[in-house]
Formats: sequence, C-alpha cells, structure tokens
Amino acid sequence: CVRQDQSAVTVRLYYLQHGSASIGFL
Repeated sequence: CVRQDQSAVTVRLYYLQHGSASIGFL
C-alpha cells in the first residue's frame, strides 16, 4: 500500500500548491 500512501501525499501537496484548483481536477 506504499503506492497509495505516496498518491495521497502527492494529492495533498497538489492541494497545498494549487488550492481549490485541484478540486476541479478531482
């Protein structure tokens, strides 16, 4: 499940950097 953890971390970093913009991406 390491890959899932890394994905979650990447998504969190994306949220922090892009803010609400990533909501449209999801």
